[in-house]
Amino acid sequence: MKTLNMSFRNADGRVRRLSLPEPKDSLTSTEVQDVMNFIAMNGIFDDFNVVDQAVVVDRQTNTLFDLIQ
Repeated sequence: MKTLNMSFRNADGRVRRLSLPEPKDSLTSTEVQDVMNFIAMNGIFDDFNVVDQAVVVDRQTNTLFDLIQ
């Protein structure tokens, strides 16, 4: 499962994250940065108005056992 994680900072260095599941494969860094800039400039997260980073995390889960199905 893939997740897009976007991080924003405030003046004190605290971090606020926004995670979106299953981003499209064709998503570009420019598209993500444009959206993050929009979020930051419009105060969506109050004072978390510094764009920090964006990463796509790809996780694989392997079930070892599932006793209650």
